[in-house]
Amino acid sequence: MKKSVFALTLAAANLLLTTALLAQPAANPTRNLSLTDPAPVQRAVAAEKKHRIVVSPDQARDISRISPKLKWNETFHAFTVAMANDTDAELRVLAAQTTGGLYLVSLPTVIPAKDQADFSLLYLARPGESGDEGLIRVLTNRGERVITVKNDRAQSAQFDVSALHWQQGALPETKVVTLTVAPGTAVPLGARAMGDGNKATLEATGNGTYQVKVSPASTDQPHLFPVIVIFDQETPGVNSVITCVVDAKAQ
Repeated sequence: MKKSVFALTLAAANLLLTTALLAQPAANPTRNLSLTDPAPVQRAVAAEKKHRIVVSPDQARDISRISPKLKWNETFHAFTVAMANDTDAELRVLAAQTTGGLYLVSLPTVIPAKDQADFSLLYLARPGESGDEGLIRVLTNRGERVITVKNDRAQSAQFDVSALHWQQGALPETKVVTLTVAPGTAVPLGARAMGDGNKATLEATGNGTYQVKVSPASTDQPHLFPVIVIFDQETPGVNSVITCVVDAKAQ
């Protein structure tokens, strides 16, 4: 019964984590991508052929890897993937799907024999998402071809750990997470602990490093709370939430 209650507590806390991250105000709203103002995306898509990545015939046989090499603060990026067909017969494209923040803008119906055809794509960064890989799965009349897209984003900020743990009934001592920020990128402004009585502070320690100091209000009961590190601008590819857990006492 105790395990079930704690599982429900964790599920509710995970929902709190997501809600807190999406609800936090942007430090620089002008950088937010608004779906009501699609002009930036339209301009990026119009210029996508400037960034064309060719998948060679040998790569396209199995699973190939490509990279658009995103800048540290890019929230969207349009590019073209040219898929080659080295056979003597045309390759018919039946369907395609993507994962990892990738969207298909357009795709060919046929890849001619001994030729290439372009797939137009758009990458959109999601708030708090730190994954750097996506997939393009193309279903053809000769089977499936899979392309792994590795963003290779330049890192702006990095935490030494993503979670802190306390034991139920132990002292609610202060624990520290070290944050390292690359020069010329985002600047951390502060840290905010969610939940009554939980505390979080941010201190600069020099040479682009900071300490996030966290303490729970109590360790009497198992619970979970997020600490959100706030930057002066968006940091796509960086999960700025530290998960803090008071673990149940071993039975």
